[in-house]
Amino acid sequence: MTAQDAKGKQKVSVVTEAIAEDAVAAIWAHVKVNGWNTGNGIDFEPVAEGGFRITYKGNVWMTHTDSGQLWPLRGLNIFSPPEGVDVSSHIKKWKSTKTPPNVYMNQ
Repeated sequence: MTAQDAKGKQKVSVVTEAIAEDAVAAIWAHVKVNGWNTGNGIDFEPVAEGGFRITYKGNVWMTHTDSGQLWPLRGLNIFSPPEGVDVSSHIKKWKSTKTPPNVYMNQ
């Protein structure tokens, strides 16, 4: 994420590295053993050919089977302001205090 992204020029969703790493590890381990099937607290919802909306620990993520990437959408631990809102002050405060903003979470 860049400073310009936080100015509201595009839709952004932000999550801490720890939350992202946990989700990536858990989802990867699940897919490796069970494929793209719901179970073990992870819900897979097909949204497009090869695309999935994944819910894990109250957070919703998006992926595509060919991408190898996981994108945060919204949830308990995901900062997801509406498009067009300058949230740079929230991001700066979050970075300096290590405390997530009390707005735009769980959207």
